[in-house]
Formats: sequence, C-alpha cells, structure tokens
Amino acid sequence: MADTIVDDRAVFTGFDSLTYAPRGIEITLPNSSEKHYIPDVLEELKPKVGMTFDNMDQAFAYYCNYAAASGFGVRKEDMHFLASSRKLTQLQKHMIQSMAKINIGPVRAFNVMRTIFGGFEEVGVSKNDCKNFKREINLFINEYDAEMMVGNLMKKKEHLPDFSCEYFTDEENCLVGLFWSDGESKRNYQVFGDIMSFDATYRSNRYSMVFVPFTGIDNHNNNVSFGAALLASETTETYKWLLRCFLKAFVKQPDVVVTDQDPAMKKAIEDVFSGSRHRLCMWHVMHKLSTKVGVTLCNTTDFKQRICDIVWTDSLSPSEFEVGWHSVIQDFDLSDNNWLGDIYDMRESWIPAYYRDELMSGLMRTTSRSESENHFFGQVCNVRSTLLEFLTHFETAIESQRHNQRKNDHDTRYTRPQLKTDFVLEKQASQIYTKTLFLDVQVEIVGIEKCINVKLENIDGFTKFFIKDFDQLCNSYFEVMYRPEDTTIHCSCRRASELNGTCKYNKRPVRVPVGYKSKGSGVHNKRIKSKQEEAIVKAGKKSRQCQNCKEYGHYASTCSKPPKKTGVNTKEKTFDTMSADS
Repeated sequence: MADTIVDDRAVFTGFDSLTYAPRGIEITLPNSSEKHYIPDVLEELKPKVGMTFDNMDQAFAYYCNYAAASGFGVRKEDMHFLASSRKLTQLQKHMIQSMAKINIGPVRAFNVMRTIFGGFEEVGVSKNDCKNFKREINLFINEYDAEMMVGNLMKKKEHLPDFSCEYFTDEENCLVGLFWSDGESKRNYQVFGDIMSFDATYRSNRYSMVFVPFTGIDNHNNNVSFGAALLASETTETYKWLLRCFLKAFVKQPDVVVTDQDPAMKKAIEDVFSGSRHRLCMWHVMHKLSTKVGVTLCNTTDFKQRICDIVWTDSLSPSEFEVGWHSVIQDFDLSDNNWLGDIYDMRESWIPAYYRDELMSGLMRTTSRSESENHFFGQVCNVRSTLLEFLTHFETAIESQRHNQRKNDHDTRYTRPQLKTDFVLEKQASQIYTKTLFLDVQVEIVGIEKCINVKLENIDGFTKFFIKDFDQLCNSYFEVMYRPEDTTIHCSCRRASELNGTCKYNKRPVRVPVGYKSKGSGVHNKRIKSKQEEAIVKAGKKSRQCQNCKEYGHYASTCSKPPKKTGVNTKEKTFDTMSADS
C-alpha cells in the first residue's frame, strides 16, 4: 500500500469542515471553449495509476487529502450531481448518435445507458446533459441542414455508379424537391416494378416537407422500396418534376400506379406516366369511411360490414357490385351523402370488380399491407427531426427491410413448408413458390377437398366446367374454362390468373415454362439441389456397412474378403478342444 502523505497547506479533517479555494492553473484546450483545472500540489500527493489500497476507505481518505491540498472538497455518493463532475464521454456521445439512427431520443438513450452501466451515478451525466448534447448538434446543423443532406446524397451519386439523386430549389435557394434511389432499389424495380405505389401522405420533418416513398411488392408478398423523395409543395408541377426524375433513373414506366386521391398527383401521372394505368388505393379511400359517414352509424349498425363485404372482394362482377352498393345505400338512407356519391362515381379506379383481370399483387386489396407500409414509414418520419436525422432513419429502415428480404430468401431456399394433403400438386407447389406465397396457394389446394366439378361442354377448344364449393352458398358456383392445347385456364373467381394458374376450382398442376430449368424444377418431380444441400444430405445419410469386413459401401454378400467365423463357431471350437483334451 502506498504511503499517505499530508501536505502542510491543507489537511483533510472531515467531509464538511472546509471550504477550499482551488490552487493551480486553468488551461483552455485548442479549438475548444472547455477549461481544464490542473491542481498545483506536491508530486507525492497526486494519485497515480497502479496505486493499491487495502480497502475503499483508505483509497477515499488518500483522495480526500489530495483534494484538500488541491483546493476542492470531496463528498461521497452525490458528486455526480455537480456540473463539474458531469461530462459526456466519447462512448456516450457515440451511443446517443447511434440510437438516434433508429429514432431513439436522448432521454431514452440515457435510460439505456443507465441500465447498461449499472445505475444513475455510474452514467456520470444527467438526462439534461444528453438532451443538451443533442440540441447542440441540431443547432450546429440547423442552418446547413438541407445543404448537408443534399451534399451527402450527391457524394454518393459521384462515387456510386448506380446511385441517382436529383434536386431543385426556388429563387431563394431553398430546397423544394429531392429524389434519390440506389442500385439495389433499381434492381428490385426491374424485377418487381410492374405495380408501384406512390404515396404522399407522410410529414417527415420539422420543415413540413412531404415524404414520398415509391413502393412495390416482392416475391415474398412483402413491401419493397424503389426510391424516395422529399417535396416542399404538392402541386402538379412538383409531381411532374418528381415523376420525370423517377423515369430518368428507372427508364421504364410501371404498368400500374397506385396513389391516394390527390388531383394534382393524378394530373401529373396522366402527363408523365402516359403508358401506366392509374388506380386509387382502397385503404386510403375506406380509411375515411367513419369520418365521412359517421362513427355512430359504423359502430352501431352492420353498415360498415355490409359495405366492406362488397368492396374488399374480387369475386363480384361489376353488375353484382352495383346492385350490392345500391342496396346498402337505400337500406341506410345515404343517397344524399356527397362523399359516397363521389367515390361511387370513381368506382372504376378503385373497386376490384372493374379490373379483375389485372394482376395487382394485392397492392390495393389488403388493409394489412397498407397499414404495414404506414407503420414502416411512420417510424421513419418525425415532425421534430432534421433532414439529416430523417435520412439516417430512412437508411436504417431500408437496411432492415433488405435484411428481412434476404432472410425470406434463405428460408425459402433451405426450409420446406409443412404439407397438409397428399396431393402431388401441393408438393410441386412447395418446390416452385416462395415460402410466403406457397402458404397462400396451400389454402386454395386444401379447399379442393370441399369442391366438386361437373364437365359441361366444349366451346371453341375450351372445356367448360361448373365448380361447386360447399363452403359457399347453395346457389353459388364457379365457372372454369380449360384449353388442353396450352393448358390455358380461365376461372370466374380470377384466383387462377392471380396465383399463376392455381385456385381450388382448378386442379391442374402449376409448371414452369418448357425449356426453363431452375432449382425449383426438374424431371420426375425431383428438385435440383445445390452443392451445399447435397453435402448436408450426404453427411446425414447412413451409408451401407459390410458386417464381414466392417467397411462401408457394400454388403457382406458382395464382400471380396473371406468370411470370418462368428463368435458362436469360435465358442464351439473351444468347447470341442477342451473336450478332446479331457
């Protein structure tokens, strides 16, 4: 233990006995306004790295002597409350900035550090210190927020060949529009870009700029982002500029564009995406139902259920939808409701009955998908965040989305779903579809057991069947047209075309085109395995073992070595020998 030396100038006599004046010098670090105090004490009093003590009391007493000689006091337990004792370390600053990437604020970051470090006093700072640090950063970037964000994206455009970024400003050089997309987004668009959602309902930052994500559906039936934009205004000209930037980056137009009911957006799509079909998002339309019609009517009657039954379905024909709509309107005396009249007039743009033959990938027809997208981008948007913070949140969210996509690819490639029937069709479908899509197809295949079909007649090369589904009403049936020449199938429920030929009213197996060979295809219904899968199967497969020579690869009947005598024969020989000796 080191010797305790007490300076004659100041002797520690208790926790509250003296009020000290600092003895030493103050220095200011270069490029900083922080001041540091260096005590002027004897060298023997200064604590040194490597000093050891028998217990905490001796260590505390030694430090108290050093503090008294230096001109400051020491108190147990509450020193961490003093401003001079609170200072964010580089690790803590890094943690606050890293947590901000996933939209965790400074107060929540402090609570995380408190848990990790083992208590409030172990953190060494207060919640206000964390908030002040975050505020100082925001004050620093506030004036240059847009400039720093644009500079960040333009630098990526300069160094990444597949990265696209376009922006424009007004007369005062204020940012009006910003669009960006990276290489992986472009590759996703080439594969999944036939149908695209174009949404402008998110307020993303403190400047009230509108966040506009471009979204599609991947082969796992999940949302996939193609690009994003920030707009300061929602005029037709702004949307035209944005769509031209999109067309410049992706070259081709989508087949179908799904948007909300913004008239400026509709006009821009007609002018720029002239080759695309424009549809309205059903979720955005029906989301307003309670507000426009009345909460009481929706919650106390079956009005909402009845209107949803004829809207959220693609099994009705246009005439059947119109009959059902007028029936609901008359029963609840809503013929004077202007909003219901307006959405009925534009029914061809959002009711599935009017575009049953179009492949929409479920982009318009499921509330869960729209709510999932709304939640996903809602986590990105924060009305108090700066543009740089928003960009960080967006990049973190996209990274998570792509991780999930790779995870789904892995699960499809290396796991097999559980089969529920003995149909060869189900087994073949499990080898062709991705795991997520197969679960949808499996529902249709399982439903085959509840259907009966009757061959009716031949019409222009097609065989006409009537299919009765015993889960449906007694007087309902489905009509299926089948042409044997090219296995073309038309079903009145339209599920066959939506699922590439598979619905429970159509028992024909789904096959890939002739001449195309992939991991999911092959002869004799055998799936082509990768080298890794073959190694796994080989490692876990029990090989043949010869009971004669104990080697692998053949049986005893085909063994080239002379047969060995068994233990029974050996015992008999030993017994005979013993008998002869006796």
